[in-house]
Amino acid sequence: MVYVLGVNLKNNSKARYSIPKIYGIGHSMALTIFNDLNLGHNLRTKDLTQNILVKILKWVDKHKILVESSLKQKIVSDINKLKSIKILDLQKR
Repeated sequence: MVYVLGVNLKNNSKARYSIPKIYGIGHSMALTIFNDLNLGHNLRTKDLTQNILVKILKWVDKHKILVESSLKQKIVSDINKLKSIKILDLQKR
């Protein structure tokens, strides 16, 4: 298994289908990443080298994509902000 950003990715699946297991990266973003980095669409997760993983992480960082815990923290922060200004009221009246 390949371990990226706290997520275990299955070895035998295609990498562009494994990458969306990372919270914050969907299928279309994974396709964009693979196209921008000129990675083969048939590349398997087990064939991802350290160099390729670093390129993917740099691409995510360069485009300021929030993933995993930072995205989850942002969502909680946004919800709390909306609650505090009473735009979002999740309690039943």
